[in-house]
This record gives sequence, structure tokens and C-alpha cells, in this order.
Amino acid sequence: MSNQAIKQALEGFVDVLRNKPEVGRGPRTATVKVSNGTVCEIDVDGHKLVSDTPAPLGGQNKGPTPGALLRASLGSCLAIGYVTWAARLGVPLEHVEVAIEGDFDPRGTLGASDTVPVEYGGFRYKALIKSSAPRERIQEVFETANRHSTVLQTISHAIPVNGGWQTAS
Repeated sequence: MSNQAIKQALEGFVDVLRNKPEVGRGPRTATVKVSNGTVCEIDVDGHKLVSDTPAPLGGQNKGPTPGALLRASLGSCLAIGYVTWAARLGVPLEHVEVAIEGDFDPRGTLGASDTVPVEYGGFRYKALIKSSAPRERIQEVFETANRHSTVLQTISHAIPVNGGWQTAS
């Protein structure tokens, strides 16, 4: 898709949201079913994904781990943001690539240590953005996209997460 087509699509949807905000609001759902051991079949917005754990963790390595999907989610949200904000701001792009690195120690998750945190200790990312635009314009795209990145902002700020369980019939 060209920058112009991306810009037109986004501007059209932004206009709809300004006039009818309820169009964009509401819960988003992903359904995850365990199919075989630790293999998870994921349905998210009609797209099928698979997640699993590697053999040393009792899995079959049929797909990326949930932590890998978290890193991929952050990287793809940032990359899409750079592309879409470049289009909206009229900045030409030739190449976008985002590398995500996360600090993780599995001892917390596996209960091998009570002193090791369960969560990632932090994430670092590097965006490689190739453009013929001046550095200031690329910086504007980078900063604007980061400010509007749903996944980056969600990970960067503590948000409530609530859960429960019930018996399957």
C-alpha cells in the first residue's frame, strides 16, 4: 500500500471516530484454547495463531512462547506506527525494522526462585528507519508514533488486569 493510500484510509477512519467515537470503542477479545499439552490455539479478531513452550519446558515448540509474542506485539505495533505516522505526516519511508530485546529470567515463572521476579525486567528497542527525509522529520515520526503506540504505552504504564475462572461443562 502506498503512503498516500495509508494516509487516506487513516484520515477517513479518524474522521469517522471524531464524528462517532462509539465506532472505535469497546472490548477486544482473544480466545485461547489448549489443544495438546501446552500448545495454544489462538483466535484473535478472526486470525489464527499458535503459541507453545519449548521442549525443556514441557512443550512441543509448535509456536512462539507467550513472551515472544509479547516482544513481537511491541515490535510490530511500533513498526506499524512508524509507517502510518510517516504516511500521515508526509514523510517518505524506504525501510522500517524494529528489534526488541527483553530481560527475562525463567526462574521466577517456573518457581525455581522466590527472589527472581516473574515479569520481564525491561525492554529495549531499536528502530531502523530509512528515509530520504531530513533527520528532524524522521525524529518527528519516531516520537509521534511512540506517543501513540497502544502496546508501548500499555507496557510502559501499569494498568489493571482482572481475571477469574469457572469450570468447563
